[in-house]
Amino acid sequence: MKIKIIKTIIANFKILTIFIVLFIISAFFVTLNKKIYTLSILEDQFLINFVGTILALSVAIITLLYSIIDKVRESIIKFHFQNTKTDRIPHLLKELKDDTLFIFYILVSVFIISILNKCDIPIVKWDFKIITRNNFIALIKLFLIFLTLFSLRDIIKTLFTIINLSNYLSEHKK
Repeated sequence: MKIKIIKTIIANFKILTIFIVLFIISAFFVTLNKKIYTLSILEDQFLINFVGTILALSVAIITLLYSIIDKVRESIIKFHFQNTKTDRIPHLLKELKDDTLFIFYILVSVFIISILNKCDIPIVKWDFKIITRNNFIALIKLFLIFLTLFSLRDIIKTLFTIINLSNYLSEHKK
């Protein structure tokens, strides 16, 4: 039980570290270029299309992997494979699900940021001297792009792990 708690703490620390590093990289780009908000990749339409495409790609990957995962499960049951490699299947599926949901949440965030960016709410004033409103929104958008790319990297890594597992089972059932 203690080992599981320690592994969870380490995994959460890694995720938090990745978030902080990606945010610092985003902040670096925003401070490097004060007019970064004019970049075409930070336009609302591009960002919505980009994140939507990545979300569709991740759902397509899961759909394509379903048949592979089904074959892997059948091989495990039929040939009684039970080792550390095959025990990872539920974790890999959960990882794919979590990454896909995370990209969906990023898409929702992009919609909200796009709406709020165009709204002028007289009650809310931007009084920060350190960063302008446009640069702050650009910072958030750039951060979301980096998070989307990182999630895509994680999905691709999981895809190759499942394919390798399928190949491993195919070789060892002969």
